[in-house]
Amino acid sequence: MTQITSIKTYHELQEEGVIGKDQKEVYKALKELVKATDNEITKELCYLDPNKVRPRRKELVDIGVVKEIEKRNCKVTGRLAIVWGCSENFPEIPLNKETCLTERELNNILKKIERANSFQKNIIKKQCEV
Repeated sequence: MTQITSIKTYHELQEEGVIGKDQKEVYKALKELVKATDNEITKELCYLDPNKVRPRRKELVDIGVVKEIEKRNCKVTGRLAIVWGCSENFPEIPLNKETCLTERELNNILKKIERANSFQKNIIKKQCEV
């Protein structure tokens, strides 16, 4: 169970700007998935590299927001992996403007996808399949 001090620390870090957009995205994705491996979180967020998720997830583990649940075969890689989940009794992080893409950011992403070659588009499509 999450200690009250961990919750307080999380909110203090968030107010100080230490907990950023990426940590919030990883937490929100994990909250939606209930429990998932790093690669499953990566797929949920449509990232190409799980190394974008791992450091953020570790930071969330370090402050007690996320915890190890079990070990099982990953649904993405098929390999044995640690399954992570949100700590119990931790308050929901509300979605706000800071965690959403701006119209400019979305347009930049769409332009990059348009310019991608067929190999890159297949990778993007595979990573984002639901």
